[in-house]
Amino acid sequence: MRRRDPGLAAARAVVADRLREVLGADASQAEVEAVLHQARAWEPAPLYSLFDYLARHPDGLTAPSATGPAVLPRLLDALTAAGHGRRVGSIACAICSRTARPLRRRTADGRLACGWCITRGDKLPCVRCGRDGYIATTTDEGRICRSCYRADPSRREECARCGRHQLPYQRLPDGRAACQACHDRPKKTCIRCGTVAPVGARSADGAICTRCYTRPDRLCGVCRELGQLVRKATDDQPAICKRCYRNPTGECSRCGRVRPVTRFRRGDLICQSCRPRPRGTCGDCGRPDQVIQARWPIGPVCPACYLRRRSHPAPCTACGTTRVLVGRAPDGTDICGPCSGVAVDFSCKRCGFPGDIYADGTCLRCIVTDNVEDLLSPVAGQGIAPHLAPVAAALRTAEHPDSVHAWLGSSGARILASLVEQRTEISHAALDELPQGQDVALLRGMLVLTGVLPARNEPLGQLSVWARRHLDALPPHQAAVVRSFTEWDVIRTARRDAEKRFTGNQAKGARERIRAAGNFLSWLDEHGIPLADVRQDHVDAWTSGSSARKAALKRFLRWTHARRITGELSIARQVSNMTPAFITDQELTDQLRRCLHDRSLPLEVRIVGALTCLYGQPIWRLVELTTDRFHADPQGSHLVLDQSPVLLPPRLAELIEEQIKNPRRVGMLDQPADGGCRFLFPGRSPHQPRSEAGIRRLLKEHGLATSEARHTAMLRLVSELPTSVLRDLLGIHINTATRWADYAQTSWSEFLQAQTPLGADPLE
Repeated sequence: MRRRDPGLAAARAVVADRLREVLGADASQAEVEAVLHQARAWEPAPLYSLFDYLARHPDGLTAPSATGPAVLPRLLDALTAAGHGRRVGSIACAICSRTARPLRRRTADGRLACGWCITRGDKLPCVRCGRDGYIATTTDEGRICRSCYRADPSRREECARCGRHQLPYQRLPDGRAACQACHDRPKKTCIRCGTVAPVGARSADGAICTRCYTRPDRLCGVCRELGQLVRKATDDQPAICKRCYRNPTGECSRCGRVRPVTRFRRGDLICQSCRPRPRGTCGDCGRPDQVIQARWPIGPVCPACYLRRRSHPAPCTACGTTRVLVGRAPDGTDICGPCSGVAVDFSCKRCGFPGDIYADGTCLRCIVTDNVEDLLSPVAGQGIAPHLAPVAAALRTAEHPDSVHAWLGSSGARILASLVEQRTEISHAALDELPQGQDVALLRGMLVLTGVLPARNEPLGQLSVWARRHLDALPPHQAAVVRSFTEWDVIRTARRDAEKRFTGNQAKGARERIRAAGNFLSWLDEHGIPLADVRQDHVDAWTSGSSARKAALKRFLRWTHARRITGELSIARQVSNMTPAFITDQELTDQLRRCLHDRSLPLEVRIVGALTCLYGQPIWRLVELTTDRFHADPQGSHLVLDQSPVLLPPRLAELIEEQIKNPRRVGMLDQPADGGCRFLFPGRSPHQPRSEAGIRRLLKEHGLATSEARHTAMLRLVSELPTSVLRDLLGIHINTATRWADYAQTSWSEFLQAQTPLGADPLE
């Protein structure tokens, strides 16, 4: 003990000298000892730790470190209490960097930290919810986490100011509680605006009120952009800004899908679909147990009524202004928000359109107008390219801006934006270089409709694009032969047919012929047979058992023989033993009656089915009908099927008139109404009709026979009309008319005699 006394005395002397730098050189030994006794640093153990710390950090009192001994915070508090707080520094928590909390514990790496931050990392099971959480208190029943402690109804009191039952945040002078929203915040004179207001922050110059204070922007660890942070970075998660905190993308805690989520109670991430919503009786439709979308003067409104009223503004019965009607007058009529006494007015702040507000008080059409200008401008802010002005006008004035808005986010819009940005000439050739798909087809149709591109036969154009890419994939020695066959036979014939009519089915047959030529040459290469040495047995071996191969290869062998590449080779003509399928006259009559009078069927299905049953028309011809082929006058309604008009039953004429006035909307842009030549059945691409396969699929879905009904209708027509009249009336070839006449007079005479007489006239 005697050997340590000189060391202890020396340590006390060094510590006293450092304290005099703060207390003053004239500080007495008694003042120094009083400070050390108050900090509990007079005993040997804390004194030696303080001596070692000051030896390593000469400025350890003016710039204290979080790695100092436990006696250091007590010593700094004692110096502050003695009136020397401005001469010493303060230790910040190693985790939250706050200096106002006592540092009573250490982190795992030995740094000083406040008790709040240390306990945040201690998750223990809660006796109420059973989950591991931060323990707020310990009662007789056990540990209780913060969430359960705050949700405990016994801790809630009635706020003396707002009357709500909330957690007490402040005690008023009379002892009553005030919630966090109503408590008296300290007020100071703001150094910026000069008003006495609640303090938002304190600077070196003075207090700043909450209105004038703006938190500095910091780098967000999620979006990597500057913004106001909501949560600081920790060891296991990055800093989060306000935008990423409110609308993060993560795994929903309920459905498990990774999608945009919001934070719900207790910090859980919940997607929009799983977010709990209040339920009740809708004040508009009266249906009980509905999700409440909004609360209007008429009462709680379900999502269906909310969307219906916003999408269909109407004149207010009180003021006559067309607005979204959110209230109800005493007489039961609908009135607008201002007339209901509330400031609910769904009107665009730019154009004044009532309803259909999309974002920031702006309607969807105004949003589409801005997006279209951005899409079609080569350089931002320099306006739309002149040659694309018709496209911009069509998109801006589209009847349904929601479809345009959806298309602006598609790959077709991105393709157009890329062409505009690169200042590429917009032509059919430029679009043909792109991967052909539905998006490119819709973009091409829009450009043709607006006049930016000239109209062309699309099946022929797509055949040329496909042939070029197919030939590029063939070996060079095969491509040389197939390319000549394609260009001088297949494509040439297709162009000649396109002067009258060239359809998708014809293009499909042309592709089969090109594909068959390449496959046949590949088979010859596998067997080591040159094309010039091909014999009839080689052709028979490749086409054996496949009627499709025989039909597709026939043109190629004829072409090679005409150019003396091969000898005379032939493929036997396939004689089909299949006979057309029919239905009975009664079944045909029932189907016709259903098409004319069954309102549950789609309008397109009713018209196509009726024309098939009455005039035996094929579907490919019906989908190509245009509105100018229909004429109505006092004497009756007529439809031109080929060259001659046919008289329509009154009921069918009404259906066609309804289809012309209100066609089914399947595309983004409507056909021009002033052209007089719109398609009767418009397709998704506005310059093309609905596909034959789509119409045929609709008929099948609704249980209507197509080929069988047409065959039976043709038998009925040829049995009543001469062949020449049938040819002119329906526009069929004379050979086809004669063949149907043979069916009716010879092969199918027994079938016709077996038919039951017609019942009641379905056309009335």
